[in-house]
Amino acid sequence: MTLPKTLWLTVSGLSLLVAVSAYAQAIEWADAMKAAERALNESRYEEAEQYLRTAVRYAGTLSTLARLYSAEGKHADAEAALKRSVAIRERGASPRSLDLAGDLDAYARLLCTMHRDSEAVALEARAAAIRAEHPAAELSKRTSETR
Repeated sequence: MTLPKTLWLTVSGLSLLVAVSAYAQAIEWADAMKAAERALNESRYEEAEQYLRTAVRYAGTLSTLARLYSAEGKHADAEAALKRSVAIRERGASPRSLDLAGDLDAYARLLCTMHRDSEAVALEARAAAIRAEHPAAELSKRTSETR
């Protein structure tokens, strides 16, 4: 099936806009991480935490970008966005967060789509270990999977 030219241009334009936005946010993320590091080294902990929370928000954007790329069949681009998101969350204020577990699960699903099942298993195990530290969330996840 071919898309009408106007729809194709709209989808292409949206992809470009999202990619440019992600690039700008990556720069802002790097700036936030540098500022957090400076604040931490100077024992300005509340300020460091604010910068780290800002940096972690960018990971959510990357996760969404990865979903877009995956939907478009751009698996290599989706993988790059998820790798970056996981790295941000691992270095963020809460490296054992449920958000990280969600990104690891998304990455594992993507790897399965790419027929890289053995790599996916390791990520699923990491995600499960994180969720095990959050018993209420694990129960909620199992309940939603059975529906």
